Parts: sequence; structure tokens; C-alpha cells
Amino acid sequence: YILARFVISLATLFGFPQGLGSTTFSFAGRTEQIANYVLKLQSHILRIRVALTELEHDSVVAGGLETVA
Repeated sequence: YILARFVISLATLFGFPQGLGSTTFSFAGRTEQIANYVLKLQSHILRIRVALTELEHDSVVAGGLETVA
């Protein structure tokens, strides 16, 4: 945590996806999903990746990447 305060890329690499990953599974996952994924996520055997695009909010990611869900 202390190192990540000074090297923001570490906080982004380990904190942001980890919080979204294991926390989401822990609170909203089914029992079998929690058993299968949470320990792997917490030990970094499995990692969550997140991609954000916000063209309407002045965030030009990858030269204007836009996704449709």
C-alpha cells in the first residue's frame, strides 16, 4: 500500500482489478463461483482486467476506442 501511494501504476495493477474482481465475486457470486475464483484472484493466479472507455466525458482512450454492450 505505501509503495503504491508513490508508484500509482502498482496501485492500478494490483489494487483496481483486484478490488473489482475478488470483491465482486465475494459479495455477488454464487457459492461455486466464490470457491472457484476468489482464492485464485487473491493469490494472483488469476487476474481480472478492466477496460474503460468514456468518449462522451473527454477520455480519449486508444485514439477513440468505443465499445457497444
